[in-house]
Amino acid sequence: MTYNDLRKGRWSSPGHVYTLTFVARARFPFFEDFSLGRMVVAEMRGLHEQAVLDSLAFVVMPDHLHWLVTLDHGKLAVIAQTLKGRSARRINKMRQTTGPIW
Repeated sequence: MTYNDLRKGRWSSPGHVYTLTFVARARFPFFEDFSLGRMVVAEMRGLHEQAVLDSLAFVVMPDHLHWLVTLDHGKLAVIAQTLKGRSARRINKMRQTTGPIW
C-alpha cells in the first residue's frame, strides 16, 4: 500500500468533525520540550482564529499530537500542510536546526 492509496476516498466537508493525528518524524520526542509543544498549540490556535476550523480538543504528546476539529472551509490536506510547515519552520528556528520535523 502506498501513501496515495491511503488518501483514496478522503474528502473535506465543511461542518463535519475530523480527528487529525500528526506524528513527528521517526517519532522523535520534540514536544518533551514544553516550549516547542506550546509553539505548536499557538500555530493550531492561529488556524482556529483565521476561521479555517473550529478547534474542539487537542492533546500534544512527546512525539505526536491529536486534534479534534470542525472544518469551516478549505481542505484538510491544506490545513495539515499549513500546520506542519509553519510549526516545522518555528521548531527548527527555536532549536537552531534544519530538516524535517513531521
